[in-house]
Amino acid sequence: MSSILLFSTGNNSVEDIAFSIGAFDIRYYGLFIFIGFILAIILASVKIKYWYKIPFEPFFYFIFIAIPVSILGARIWSYIIGDAQLNTTENFFIQFFKFDGMAIQGGVIFTVIAGLIYFPLILSKPKYQIRTNINDKEYIKSVSTFLYADAIIPCVLIGQVIGRWGNFFNGEVYGAPASEEQLYWLKVLMPGVYDGMWINGKLYQPLFLYESFANFFLFLFLYVALEFIRYHKVGDISAGYFIGYGILRIIMEPLRSAQFNYTMTYVTTALMIIGGIVFVLYNHLYLCKHRRTKFLFMYYVKSTYIFKLMWKRINKKYRIYMENVDPNNTNYLRKTKPNFYRDDSHLLYYKGH
Repeated sequence: MSSILLFSTGNNSVEDIAFSIGAFDIRYYGLFIFIGFILAIILASVKIKYWYKIPFEPFFYFIFIAIPVSILGARIWSYIIGDAQLNTTENFFIQFFKFDGMAIQGGVIFTVIAGLIYFPLILSKPKYQIRTNINDKEYIKSVSTFLYADAIIPCVLIGQVIGRWGNFFNGEVYGAPASEEQLYWLKVLMPGVYDGMWINGKLYQPLFLYESFANFFLFLFLYVALEFIRYHKVGDISAGYFIGYGILRIIMEPLRSAQFNYTMTYVTTALMIIGGIVFVLYNHLYLCKHRRTKFLFMYYVKSTYIFKLMWKRINKKYRIYMENVDPNNTNYLRKTKPNFYRDDSHLLYYKGH
């Protein structure tokens, strides 16, 4: 029978075929990855539409870019870290699209790069901006690219939470050999998982399970808890993903069974942590001050403008001028909230914290 084989099949005793549609077998790994994508999209949509209340369309269009980019990025990265091996006797494109090796770091890195290109471009369109004219100068209120990143990137963790269960059905990402006494708790609480951890007659630590739960708690912290920390800035949540997930991988990686341990993963993970920390420092020491300066500057501009209007109202020449003003032209009295102002060259706005 032909099959939809999105990922490699391991030697786990658990059957890796979820169900069949005609002549096609739907495998658990592909099914779990699909569910992970759907949940991540739903959670990011909720954050964007109902929490941040920013335009949803840019994210909707980005979905059609992010999914193929993340899959291709994960596949390419699997060759970089050594998870997938190049077979010189087989056509490269045939073996590439077998997807018999994936690396989540590559999917995240490639998608983030795509987002950093896509969002500034689409958010620069007039339909996603509010423009205000004050004293013949135009000021722009626009949403930050990093606010979308804060909504989207933590939701990747839900895809990883679900995806790790695909590793279980595929017989992958398990830990060191374990004794029955060590995993007695698993036998009691999750007998199905316990049975599945017997691979080729040996019992192994369910590392996929540990990482799945760790990713879930990290997701709750980034998606919910961090929002209520008073002094966090735009971009801190997305940077927190790279720091938090990097730390988890540094802890989990040495616990993997030897065949699932790759040196390049340590390098990638270290760069994720360093990059996240550097961005947080840069964000707090420079970017947030820049946002704050613009925020206070706009208060000054608007207050000065209002004062001038009030003064002109008691001025005879201004009364004569007002008599000749087109009543339908009210741009000079346009009311907008002072938050989120920036100029054309500035991607970030001050969030108001």
